[in-house]
Amino acid sequence: MDTDKAFKNIQNNIKNEKYELVRPEVDAIVDANSNDVPILLKCASLLKVVEDERGCQAIIDRILKVLPDDPDKKFEIGIAIRNLGRAEDAYGLVKAYS
Repeated sequence: MDTDKAFKNIQNNIKNEKYELVRPEVDAIVDANSNDVPILLKCASLLKVVEDERGCQAIIDRILKVLPDDPDKKFEIGIAIRNLGRAEDAYGLVKAYS
């Protein structure tokens, strides 16, 4: 799968208000990149844009299962998931950093 091309297609679908096409495309990207946290965060953000809260939160659950060992990266992920509505989980990641 060409992930960059898929993201551009999703952006076009959002731009053209074809929101119903976004979730299946995001799901395909997530399935192909199940351990790639930056890509998963982007997918969660896209679902947030189209108000698919359940899908967004499911991706964040997946992210929390594949966290890297690097404390700096965990801190960054904490900040990102805070912006996606997971303040409690974010707090745990950020607090562990200090």
